[in-house]
Formats: sequence, C-alpha cells, structure tokens
Amino acid sequence: MLNQAALARARAAREGRGAPPIDAAVASRAACALESQFAVRRSEITPRLNPPAEQLAATPRTQDRARLVERLAQFGLQERQVTDDASCQFRAISDQLYGTEEHHDLVRAMAVEQLLTAPEQYVEFVLGRGDTTSYDDYVQRMSLADQLGDHVTLQALADYLGIELFLVSSSEDDGLQRVAPAAVAPEGLVDFGHAPLWLTTWANVHYKSVAM
Repeated sequence: MLNQAALARARAAREGRGAPPIDAAVASRAACALESQFAVRRSEITPRLNPPAEQLAATPRTQDRARLVERLAQFGLQERQVTDDASCQFRAISDQLYGTEEHHDLVRAMAVEQLLTAPEQYVEFVLGRGDTTSYDDYVQRMSLADQLGDHVTLQALADYLGIELFLVSSSEDDGLQRVAPAAVAPEGLVDFGHAPLWLTTWANVHYKSVAM
C-alpha cells in the first residue's frame, strides 16, 4: 500500500513554506564558475532507472569516489553528510530544502505524488525494465523506504518543486549534471524558492548534500 499519510503531507507541503538555504545568486555563480573556470562539462540528465542490483554490485566505485572527492576539493565545495541508506537521495534533498535530512520521507512522498499526478511525463522512462511489470508497480515500489531513488525521481522532484537540481558527479565525463523542471509549478502552489538545489552523486546511486 502507498503511504497515504506521507502523500497527504506532501500535498500539504505545497501550502506551507520551504526555503532552500542556498542563495540563488551564489548557486548560479557557482554553476557558471564550474563550467568556465574549471571547464566542467554540464550535461542534462535524461530520466532513467537505476541498473539492476547485480550490475550495481559489480560497478567499481573506489575510483569513482576518489574522483568525486578530488572534484569537490577543486571546486571548493564540501559535502554535507547524510545517512547512507536507500533514502540517501531524498535525505540529501531534504537537507537542501529544510537544513536537515529528517524530512526524507516527506521528500520521497513528494516524488511519489508527482509520479502519480503526471504519469504521462515519466511512463516512457519507466517501462521496459525487466523487473518493472508496470508503471504502477514502479510507483508502488518507489514509495517504500528500501528503494533507492533514481533519475526519474530526481526529475519528478524538480518538476514538483519547480527548482533546478545540480549534481556534482563522480562521472569521468560529466562532472556537473543538471535536472531542469519540465514546467513551472502549477499556479497557486507554494513557491519553494528559485535557488537550485545542489547534491553530489557517486556512481549515480549514492547522494549527499552540498554546502556552498
């Protein structure tokens, strides 16, 4: 069963206020600096699911992690630690929005709410995986705390919040990844602020928050 209480909180969040602690001007300058001063290639993320668990287990990560640490030092950025579990993506975004990772269940519910509200925006990216029998199956599983967030949930959150997400990545080729909201949030909903949210991503699976 979907967590109806969490979904209700996600809907109610749009009636309150969420203020990202990162200043919009600072965040924009940082993105420009990473591209111009450090010649970092910015890539636009295409929503996709995480690879199967057995493929993740076989992915070499030590080198990826070292590359990410070096890149953060080069950029003068610091990670804000969050609990390293299946909710790390949602914890990192909670930290960016609220200054604490503790609202990760609410952030996950925001993603699920968006996936339920606008399935036509995400279904093509979800179908086709052998372990996903249907879009509803994917959304059902993503509502559970033991499911890792993926690029689809990142896109759903960008769309829900109406905020850009920047990811400093361990990828050798794409050091700065951007997730842009597909459209402006519907009129009448709370303005969460327009400062981009900043995360790190290690092997496109593990996420942490960034302190500017």
